[in-house]
Amino acid sequence: MGRGKKKRVAKRRRKMFNRNAIRVKMGKTIFFTLTHCSKKLGGVSNKYNYKANMHKLCFVGVRFYNVKYQASIITNCNFRNANLIGIDFFNCNLRGTSFKNTSFKNVVFYNCNLRDADFKDAIFGNMDSQLFLGGTEPTTLKDLSQFLGKETIDMYNTGESRGNNPSYSMNYQKSGKDLMTVDEIAVMDGDKCILQLRGVRPFLSDKYDVTQHPLYKETGEYDERNKLDIQRFLHQGIKVKSGEMFDVVRI
Repeated sequence: MGRGKKKRVAKRRRKMFNRNAIRVKMGKTIFFTLTHCSKKLGGVSNKYNYKANMHKLCFVGVRFYNVKYQASIITNCNFRNANLIGIDFFNCNLRGTSFKNTSFKNVVFYNCNLRDADFKDAIFGNMDSQLFLGGTEPTTLKDLSQFLGKETIDMYNTGESRGNNPSYSMNYQKSGKDLMTVDEIAVMDGDKCILQLRGVRPFLSDKYDVTQHPLYKETGEYDERNKLDIQRFLHQGIKVKSGEMFDVVRI
């Protein structure tokens, strides 16, 4: 190979390397899946995870700080004794996930599937507010009824017996009654919610009228074109173009 041809080949290789380096720096969003990891994994901090798939992972006793999961599938995972601080779960599937003895601080569950999720002995006491928007889950209704406390009512009873020696009795007494029973909470008006702030007794409040929100025009309720295409959303395929560089991580 002549000297001139070697120079041309080297120049072409440098150009291709620089082009690939730029592509690596730009990055490419890909869907990733973690499943059935036998060892305990460490905590996560300052991360944003979109459409992450995690199944049967073990996060026992770890710390999560400032992490957001959006449109993710986190099923049958174990977060027992974990410490979750500043975590957002938006449109996530958390079915079968265990949060036993987990400490929650500034954690948001928005539009999540919590079926069969285990929150036994979870610590929510470090939250400043609790908001109940409605529902029919029996355990939640029972806990909320106890949480609201009781009210004092006056009872007035009278009795009368007739016969040879008629008698008449009158009785006054004070008794306690649940502020809202389970059945009353279950049939609560859909326009109402129950809110408790730190240092304030729980109170019944009106829900915000979503039609008055400045971004209401971007919702699917306002325009059919804004609705989520679930089939396209669930499609996890990715097409890699020729010459495109990406990292493959094996766990």
